[in-house]
Amino acid sequence: MKNANRYLKLAASGLCLATVMYNCKPKEVASVTPFTYTFKELEDLKLPPVQPTVPTTVSVTPATVTLSAQVNAVGKELASISETGPVPDAVQKAAADVNKAISTEKAEALVEKFTPEVIDNLSKTGTLPADLQAAVTAAAANPALKEYMPTFTLPKVDGKAVGGRLGAPVTVLAVANSVADKDKDKDKCKKDAKDAFDKAVVILDQTRVSQAATVNAAFSSAETAALTGVPVCQNGVAAKYGVMMTAATKGLNDNKANLDKAKNKLGKDLYNLLSMLNFVAYAEIVKVFGTLQVAESSTCALSKDARITSAKVARDKDLSVVFTNYNAVLKSAEASRDKAV
Repeated sequence: MKNANRYLKLAASGLCLATVMYNCKPKEVASVTPFTYTFKELEDLKLPPVQPTVPTTVSVTPATVTLSAQVNAVGKELASISETGPVPDAVQKAAADVNKAISTEKAEALVEKFTPEVIDNLSKTGTLPADLQAAVTAAAANPALKEYMPTFTLPKVDGKAVGGRLGAPVTVLAVANSVADKDKDKDKCKKDAKDAFDKAVVILDQTRVSQAATVNAAFSSAETAALTGVPVCQNGVAAKYGVMMTAATKGLNDNKANLDKAKNKLGKDLYNLLSMLNFVAYAEIVKVFGTLQVAESSTCALSKDARITSAKVARDKDLSVVFTNYNAVLKSAEASRDKAV
C-alpha cells in the first residue's frame, strides 16, 4: 500500500513538471536572473618572467713588445766606458755582429746620413729616406743581428689575432602568433568564454610587449657602452705608445751621447758600427710601435663590434624566449576557451 502511494506521488510530480516545461515562454525565460560563466583557466594565464641575458664577455689580449736584452746590455756597457779602461766584451761583440751585416765603409757612409733632421722625422712619422730604409731593412733581417732586434705579438680579440675573421652564431627568432577571431557564435556561454579569452590575450600582449622592451633596452645599453668605449680605448692606445716612443727615443739619444763620449776610445770603425746598431735597433722599434699602435687601435673597433654582436645574440635569444613563451601560453588559452565552450 505504501509503495502504491509513493508511485502515485511521483506520477503527480512528473505531470506538474511536464506542465511547467510545456508552458515555458520566452518572457518567462528572460525574467530569470542572468547567469555569469567563469573560466578559471583563462583568468590565471601569465607569461613566465624573462631576465635579459648577460652578453658573452669579449676577451681582448693586448699586443706585447719585448726589447732586446742585448741592446740594453750594450747600452749599459757604453755608459761605463772610461778613457783608461778596456772596451767591454759585450760592446766588442756587438760591433763584430754588426760588421757581419754591414761593412765598416758602408757603416761610415750611412752614419753620416742619420742627421738630426732624419732622426726627428723617423720619430714623428716612422719613415726614413729610401736608401737608409733599404739599408736598415737589410741589416735588421740579417741573422747576425736577430738578437738585437725587438720582438712582438699582435693583439687578439676573442683569441684571434687582429685581422682574423670574427663570427657569431645566427639566432632564428620566434615570432608572436596573431589571434584570429573564428568564433562568431552569440551563445552566451561561448560569448563569455570568448570575452574571457580576449581579456586574457590583452594581458598576455601587454606582458609580451613589456618583456620585449626590457630585452631591447638591455641591448641598447650594451650597444651604447660599446660605442662610447671606442674613443676612450683609442686614446689610451695613443697614450700608451706615446710613452713607449718617448722612452725609446731617450734610449737612442743616451746611447748616441755615450758613443760620442767614447768615440776616441772606440775608434772610427767600432764607433760607426755601434752607431749603426743604435740606429737600426731604434728604427725597428719605431716600426714595431707603429704597427702595434695601428693594430691595437683597430682592436678597439673590432672589440666594439664583437661586443655589439654578443649583445645582439643575447637579445635575439631572449626575444625568442619571450615569443616562444607567448605562443605556448596563447595556445593554452585557446585550448582552455575551446574546452570551456
